[in-house]
Parts: sequence; C-alpha cells; structure tokens
Amino acid sequence: MTDYDDDHGTAVTRYQSAPVPAQTPTPSMPSLPSSSGAWLGTRNTILRKDTAFVELHAAYLNARRAQSDAMTGLVESRIKAALTMAKLTALPEIAEHEYRLGRLDRAHEMRIRSLSAERKESDAEAALLEAKQRVASLIPEPPKPPAPPPAAPTPAAKGLTPLEVKMVAQRLPEIKRETIETLCMMLSGLLAEKNT
Repeated sequence: MTDYDDDHGTAVTRYQSAPVPAQTPTPSMPSLPSSSGAWLGTRNTILRKDTAFVELHAAYLNARRAQSDAMTGLVESRIKAALTMAKLTALPEIAEHEYRLGRLDRAHEMRIRSLSAERKESDAEAALLEAKQRVASLIPEPPKPPAPPPAAPTPAAKGLTPLEVKMVAQRLPEIKRETIETLCMMLSGLLAEKNT
C-alpha cells in the first residue's frame, strides 16, 4: 500500500504484516527484527512505521507465547487424563491394596491396644505386690515360740552288756568257747535292733 509523507507529499511504501520470525533448531534465542525496513520518507515517518512494526511483532510474539502456554496446559491435561484412565483400569488392584492397608492398620491398632492392656496389667500387679509388702512391713511380727528344753540324756541300758556276759560265761568251764562267742554275737545283734 502506498502512503504519502506529511512534510513533502512524496509516496512512501507501507508494509501491512510483520515477517514470520526465523525458526532455528538450536536452543539459542532467535534474533528479532528491530525495524520495518522502511527507508523512504522523513525520520518521523520511518520511526512511526518502525514503532508500529515492533508493536505488531510484539503482539504476534505474545500471541505465540499464549498459544505455547495453552499447548503446555493441554499436554498436562492429557497426561492427567491418561493417568486417570490408567487408574480406572487398575481400579480392582487399587481397591485390594487399600483393603490390605486397612487390614494392616486395624491389626496394628489391635496389637497396640493389647500391648497397652498387658502393660497396665503388669503395672497393676507390681503395685499390688508393693502394697502387700508395705502392709506386711506394718504388721508386727508374732512372738517366737519358746525354745524346746534340752534333750535329756538317754538312760543307760539296763542289764549286762555282751562283754560282761562273755566275761561271766568264761568263768564257767562247762561252756565251750565257741558257744560263748556265738552267744555274744547274738546278744550284740539283739541290742543293736533294740536301740534302733
């Protein structure tokens, strides 16, 4: 489109659209054009054209940024949707896992309660034993029974001892010596049985 300069009335070429920025495969930032490329006309006219071009180019870049953000959000939403679908596919396994976790939690809670009850029971038994010992220490001891009287000496056995019988029997010549020995042995055995 042709435009006319305000000061001189000369025709100046006017560009309607910004050129598409170059896409490079490298991660470096692309170089952005800083002017519209206009060179005919006054300095003010060229500056106005360059300003309009830069504003159009900035609006284009902002639109591309918004488009990129929207694309990122779309990709993330699709990833979430895919994960949700995968969870729906594995729903029986997830339910079984949650059920087992619940059973383990309940068993753990019952074990804790059982151990707590056992601890309270052992504490109560220890307190009861301590109370019994305290009560026993407060009760006076019963008097000790009197000591038994000393045992009386065993009375001497009445009668002759086997040795005395042997001496008496040896004075009698009509009794044989073997008979006296046998008689003494019999008397010793009878006395031993009597004393036991």
